[in-house]
Amino acid sequence: MPPRERLLTPRFLLVVASGLSYFMAIGMLIPVVPQYVKGPLGSGNVGVGVAVGSLFVGAVLLRPYAGRLGDRFGRRVLIIGGALIIAASTAVYGVVEALPYLVIIRLLSGVGEAAFFVGAATMITDLAPEKRRGEAVSYWSVAVYGGLAFGPALGELVLGDDRFLAAWIVSASLALLAAALGTVTVETARSAPQTPAGKLIHRAALAPGSVLFLGLIGL
Repeated sequence: MPPRERLLTPRFLLVVASGLSYFMAIGMLIPVVPQYVKGPLGSGNVGVGVAVGSLFVGAVLLRPYAGRLGDRFGRRVLIIGGALIIAASTAVYGVVEALPYLVIIRLLSGVGEAAFFVGAATMITDLAPEKRRGEAVSYWSVAVYGGLAFGPALGELVLGDDRFLAAWIVSASLALLAAALGTVTVETARSAPQTPAGKLIHRAALAPGSVLFLGLIGL
């Protein structure tokens, strides 16, 4: 029986580390944004929901296109660009003085979220041996949910007694670290498409996509 191809290479672990730093940056804001909306911005519960959800609305709008951009320009561009968008947008959260402006910035953050996630996730599968791609995605999910698990605790710790500026700076710095790690990644080989791109939404993705949607909407 031939030995299994190696999965945990330095290149693979570098992408996982970038993802962990990135999702720590995102996770930090989960408890901070609601307090900022209710505190300095003086909005209510609905405003909190809109501000929190707007990030993911922006991600939904771009994600169908992000994969094509990655196929054309490379995964590395999406990783670096997405993390930089998150860093830049987070850094100016404290400048806004009204909820609508925060929502607009969060929509922009969502664009960065879509770019980074798609770029990093596809690079993870590119780097994995074909017979170990399921295992590779499992390691990637540790970075995703590790950041979302420990990020909120870090956010509360940094926020303390309404130190919002410190929270924005730390979150933006983590996103910058993710971008810096992305610059060290090596672009993976991609085969040039032989046919024009098909429909934006593939019918085969509708059923598993619906399952994922129903699983996450409760969360």
